[in-house]
Amino acid sequence: MKRVVVALVSLTILVVLLLAVASEAYILVADGPLYLRRNLGEPDSKANVIAQVRAGQELKVTGCIDYKSDIAVRVDLNEQIGYISDGNFHLMRLPWRVRFASFDLDSVVWSCHGFFNNRKIEG
Repeated sequence: MKRVVVALVSLTILVVLLLAVASEAYILVADGPLYLRRNLGEPDSKANVIAQVRAGQELKVTGCIDYKSDIAVRVDLNEQIGYISDGNFHLMRLPWRVRFASFDLDSVVWSCHGFFNNRKIEG
């Protein structure tokens, strides 16, 4: 029984460390005004725009989506999920120490690695 407990604790620690080191977490920083859209592929109409993002504003990235010839970023703005696919912005990667310390699983993103070739990444 003691060996099983030790094995489970060791496995849990290993999984947490792998999540902390191998995961990605980003903040989108607006370099100019942006529109946060409810749906991809629809125009910037009043019905589709959730909010206008100001230059310098930071949003938590919840994912990246391969969209046509570019990548759209799914972000969280005050618990409203929307998409940004065009405009001037860059992603700032959070250091693994910050990800590990906060252990916010909602901030762990696995789908943005391809972004390195498409937009400026800080970090």
